Amino acid sequence: MTSRRWLSLASLAPLSLVALSVTSGCAVDATTPADGEEGETQPVQDGREAESAHVGVDCSNRHTDTGYKSGSAFTITVVEADGKPVEEKTASMYARMQKAAAADGVLIRVVSGFRTMAEQKYLYNCYLTGSCNGGNLAAKPGYSNHQSGHALDLNTSSGGVYSWLTKHAHEYGFERTVPSEIWHWEYWGAEVSGSCTATSAPPPSSGCWSSTLGKQVVQNTCVQSKSDSKWYQCVDGGKWEDRWTVAAACVSVHPL
Repeated sequence: MTSRRWLSLASLAPLSLVALSVTSGCAVDATTPADGEEGETQPVQDGREAESAHVGVDCSNRHTDTGYKSGSAFTITVVEADGKPVEEKTASMYARMQKAAAADGVLIRVVSGFRTMAEQKYLYNCYLTGSCNGGNLAAKPGYSNHQSGHALDLNTSSGGVYSWLTKHAHEYGFERTVPSEIWHWEYWGAEVSGSCTATSAPPPSSGCWSSTLGKQVVQNTCVQSKSDSKWYQCVDGGKWEDRWTVAAACVSVHPL
């Protein structure tokens, strides 16, 4: 009798512990990234963003920001790579890698680079609450290497990109550091000497830059983006909008 009672209580113990942890607010989600580790869902590259992106490294908006490594703050210098904020040294080596890949016919693009504390807090809150960003997995604020400036999420879903990176990324100091994330690459190589050097000139201010067409286009040009296959229309201010929400007619149409 005593034995049966002990077994019954033991069998209930795991359930009791789970209930206690949930009601006390101390539950630990098994999918929550550990401190100092990455653990995030692949970012989606919006075609509107991709069309507007300036391909290559642009140093014209070079500025300092606050970076974080293992929860500690430090000053970081940020430039732009493919229209995304990227730490200067990471961007400098990325530019060399991108150029080498292009020579082999592979088009590498940055989907996500440096993130501010506010951006990481937003993504982490979305993950915890499921109320935004699809509830996608996100690292704890202060502990994502996107905040340290070392991490880049690259367009590995595009043809040939992942294969090229696995063969050549290490030659430029980039390593895939998260086994479950083929898009996540980090630069931990030697510091690149010299100041930031732009790899291509910023596009003109009139009209819109189309990454799909590889050129500047006039306002009301309609393009099917190679990023997500959706249609976008160039509007005033050099921005792209969903073609079907713009009243003005297309002056030219460019399908994939």
